[in-house]
Amino acid sequence: MRQRTRWARGLIQLINLHIKMFMNPRYGIVGMVMMPYNFFFELLAPIIETLGVIFYILLIITGDVNWPYAIILLIFVYTYAVMIATLAVLWDQLTFQYYRSWLDVVRICSMAFFETIIYHPLNVIFALRGYIFHITGKTHTWGNMQRRGFKQKTNVEVKPSVS
Repeated sequence: MRQRTRWARGLIQLINLHIKMFMNPRYGIVGMVMMPYNFFFELLAPIIETLGVIFYILLIITGDVNWPYAIILLIFVYTYAVMIATLAVLWDQLTFQYYRSWLDVVRICSMAFFETIIYHPLNVIFALRGYIFHITGKTHTWGNMQRRGFKQKTNVEVKPSVS
């Protein structure tokens, strides 16, 4: 959560700091390709997705959803997302053999079924959180970015043995 929030906050700071580069041919590929890509597909994507979900909820409330087509679209989008994630893992395994066994590959590919409904929505929420932190000025510093892992070290005092 902290990492994704920090990345989103960093992205909005980067766009704000270098807005002169946006669609400016003087900066070459960075100005004409990378800045627009980061703005439209990284910065705006969580905002557009959230507005889309809100709009869809409003359509459900007002009864303006064509349910047969909505269900077909939902199944298609979900299946497509799972397929793309699975193909990416399989291609990596065939090309670079990152994983020790095919059982590991199957386990990772099975996670693709949960990515769309758990992992991705959390990333959107954390990105929005980073934007809100930036806009409200809640956090001004980057904070401690030391990698801690999952286990916290405990300070155990070792007493010298008396012989």
